[in-house]
Amino acid sequence: MKDSLICRAQRLLLLAFLPALAFAAPALASSHREAPGIAKDPVADNTDVYFFRDPVDPTRLVLISNWIPLEEPAGGPNFFHFGENIRYEFNVDSNGDGLEDIVYRFEFTRHVRNVFTWLQNTGPVSSPTDSNQNVYYTYSVSKCLGPSPNQSACTVLGNLLLEAPNNPGPKSFPNGYATGSGIATTVYPVDDETIVFAGPRAEGFYVDLGMIFDLVNFRPGTLPGNHGGGVNSTAGYNVHSIALSLPIRKLTKNGTAPTDPADPNAIVSMWSTTWRQQSTSLSTNGAPPSSSNGRRVYDDVVDIALRVVAGVLVPAFNIAPNNLLGDGVDGPDVPYIAGFPFLAPPYSGYDRAHANVSVMPQGGRFRTSVTWSTPGKSGAGTSTMVATNTTGFWFFSPDNVDLTVKVLDGRAINGKFWVFYGSLTNVQFTLTVTDTTTGAQKTYTNPQGQNTSGADLLAF
Repeated sequence: MKDSLICRAQRLLLLAFLPALAFAAPALASSHREAPGIAKDPVADNTDVYFFRDPVDPTRLVLISNWIPLEEPAGGPNFFHFGENIRYEFNVDSNGDGLEDIVYRFEFTRHVRNVFTWLQNTGPVSSPTDSNQNVYYTYSVSKCLGPSPNQSACTVLGNLLLEAPNNPGPKSFPNGYATGSGIATTVYPVDDETIVFAGPRAEGFYVDLGMIFDLVNFRPGTLPGNHGGGVNSTAGYNVHSIALSLPIRKLTKNGTAPTDPADPNAIVSMWSTTWRQQSTSLSTNGAPPSSSNGRRVYDDVVDIALRVVAGVLVPAFNIAPNNLLGDGVDGPDVPYIAGFPFLAPPYSGYDRAHANVSVMPQGGRFRTSVTWSTPGKSGAGTSTMVATNTTGFWFFSPDNVDLTVKVLDGRAINGKFWVFYGSLTNVQFTLTVTDTTTGAQKTYTNPQGQNTSGADLLAF
């Protein structure tokens, strides 16, 4: 059977999971349509792998892998899902021999309630089990022992689990997608201690793809790095994520949670693979490729890669500006959430944006975007992070911020969220602030030739 399957893999470097953590250097690449053989099969294309101790509960490990690169949130009517007849797998090597000892396998099945329509949802959706959710996917998760794909010892941990639905927009989810429609119920305990999630999430990888693939053409004002000015090419896109959380002792060689960094049981490695019935001979023996990938969600692997290319692994070259290089994109366009599954809820198709998406204030609840125009020219403002709840936008050059926007939580005072904006230009612009929970929007304008600022204490 092995020669009837093809395998796509993303490998994670060895990591030590002890109170005195000794992480290996983060991996130096991501996988967004860069592999020619898999680029034509996006539902099988795993883009990023994350493997880290849970910052909320350090007795647990978190395994996350993403699929479907550059997933358009408005890509209806047939929105993106995990694929049928595909095995999505997390592989754990507990003894350092480079072979998987434990495999968590996910397999998906498509369901359609009304076969006479192609609509994903036929009316407003109030929960993942709502009958108006016409097209939905379920999945099983199994724990297998030994290398894939022919393990004889597999235990089904969960079955008929719901993939979280896509987010077409506020009319489809009138109670809000992230907080008002029970999406949290798609996080499942599948045995006494393992937690799983599968579904769309906001893209957590941030990179200026336009700069990288134009022969590493740094944008003006971005060098040496770490001060913004880059264009986050993945802003506004989604991915499909599978996440697991489980106790450390379930993945170590001897079934304990070692406390000594020198203990060989303290090191495990993980990679994700995608197995599909063979149609093109990418790998006939199931061997994963050698490229490494994997990290904590907040590791800036693009900046790390650029510095390695500049020679920082050699002490003599580990100096400025080599050790300060970056692509000018220093965080995702929507913040990570504090707990499992860590990647933020997906963008809706209705109000998605890309180049002009900003850092989202108030824990990702509010989205700000700007369009500007002058006689004979127009464009979208490019965002840069000023503070946790404050976004700056530049129109012409990253070293010249034209507008700042702040969203504050004033509910303790008057029951409202407040919007403040300060214009630093006389260029005409339109600022749109969206409450992604309710779908409500507010628009603020600056006429050509004027310099308008404002404070809206009744905004949302």
